[in-house]
Order: sequence, then C-alpha cells, then structure tokens
Amino acid sequence: MAAYANLHLAFEQMRVRARRAERRDAAEQDGTGPDNAIGLIQQGGGGGGGSGSGGGGGASGGDDDEDEEPPRVLIVGPEHSGKTTACKLLVNYAVRGTAACSPLYVNLDPSDGGFTIPGTVSACVIDSPLPTSSPANPLGITATSAPTALSSSKLTPLVHWYGHTDVKKNAGLMEHLIRVLNEECQERLEIDALARTSGIIIDTPANFTAVPMQDKFALVKAAVYAFRVNVILVIGNEKLTVEMQKIFSSEEAKGQSQRPITVLKIPRSPGVVDLD
Repeated sequence: MAAYANLHLAFEQMRVRARRAERRDAAEQDGTGPDNAIGLIQQGGGGGGGSGSGGGGGASGGDDDEDEEPPRVLIVGPEHSGKTTACKLLVNYAVRGTAACSPLYVNLDPSDGGFTIPGTVSACVIDSPLPTSSPANPLGITATSAPTALSSSKLTPLVHWYGHTDVKKNAGLMEHLIRVLNEECQERLEIDALARTSGIIIDTPANFTAVPMQDKFALVKAAVYAFRVNVILVIGNEKLTVEMQKIFSSEEAKGQSQRPITVLKIPRSPGVVDLD
C-alpha cells in the first residue's frame, strides 16, 4: 500500500500544477482575474482552457506544459496481478482527497465489463469512491431507474460494444474502439475543467500486451498515443517493465507522443488472488 500512497502523492502534485495552469489560462483568456477563474474551476465549468485539446488542460506550448499535465495513467500487467484493484485504489485516493477531484476511469478490459456487462469497453468520470464489489460488478452498479443505496448508482458511463471477452479475438476492432472512445472522452473533458485537470486512469486486460498482430504491443501504443498517456504502471513484471521502457524511450515513440512517458514498476499486492 505504501507504493500506491506514494503514487497518489505524486499524482496530486501533477494535478495541482495542472489546475494552476488552467486557472492562469482562464484568467488570460477571459480577463476575469484569478479569483473568478478559480470559481470556474471549482464549478467544473468550461470557462477557459479552450485552447487545450482535451485531457491536458489549456496551457500552450513550451517545456513547462510537460510539467503542467495531469496524470494520465495506463496500468498493465500479467493476469490476476491486481490491475483493476490498483485502478480503484488510485481513483478512490483521488476523490477522497481534500481538493475536489473527478478523474476519468477508462476500462479497456472486455472480460469483466467494468461498469456494465462483459464484452464492452467503457469510460466514466468518477466523483465518489468506488465500492468494493463482487467479480460480477467490479466497479459497482451503474445508474438505473430503481432507487438504490449505493453511491455509485449515479455513474453514467460511456459504453461501446466490442462483442468478445478477449481482445485477441478482434484486435483491429479493439484498436478502433480505443480511438473512438478517446475522441468521445475528450469531448466530455473539454466541457468539464475539473475532470480535465484530474487526469485519467486506464485499466487493461492481461493479454493487452500480447495481441496477435504484427506488433504485439499495438494496443498498448494505440492507448498511449490516443489518451496521451504520460505514466505507465507495470504491476509485478520486470520483463514487461523493461520492454515498455525500451519502446517508449525510442525516438519514434517520443515523436508520436510529443511528451516524456514515465514507466514505473510497482509490486503486486500481497492480497491479490486468482479469480475462479
């Protein structure tokens, strides 16, 4: 748990810098001064930051922008290593903090379905802690017309039907859905300054790093470049960590991402067990 707490502190520092840049840009564009700009951020309004193209906030150009990006985190690892649990921990730490925070949770694992049913990919802005649920509902229950006591019942995710529980079944379609999902997420973030500066947490399946394509890391690259990921967390796999570092430290990867990508290895949680 110490590793996740340290990650949370680092991500909070990134969010603080992103909000500062958002307030500065809002004040410059609207001419309303910093006090009114702060009010816009707290209301989650779209006043300002219009020059930013989605998750990065509204700062423009220069090396300082790289330090003013919110955390956009992709989590990969072997099967039953605790990827979804790590995502939930980081999201719950964020929304329980002292500052208002609404990160975007993206589920690219069609085997569990995330917010909905298996065979789908989905995304949802989270503003309250995700409950600990059964494997059938790993991220809680989404909104219905019936009354419920769960705080997660107000979740209204964006969902796309993939049609399989294994990304290997149709890797080309999954790559297309990743790009489509990102475009729709960016439209959502452009009208929500709070979510835009809170970052993105992306959950992936185990075979995301071994698809039957010419490049077995094609889906990882598609997700990284589409969502403009700046942090990759590898859970409990030294070999995969080295491969990710090699791929995203190359000149080609730097040219496509246009920003540094940090690859970190975090230990597998001792409480993780294999699902039946």
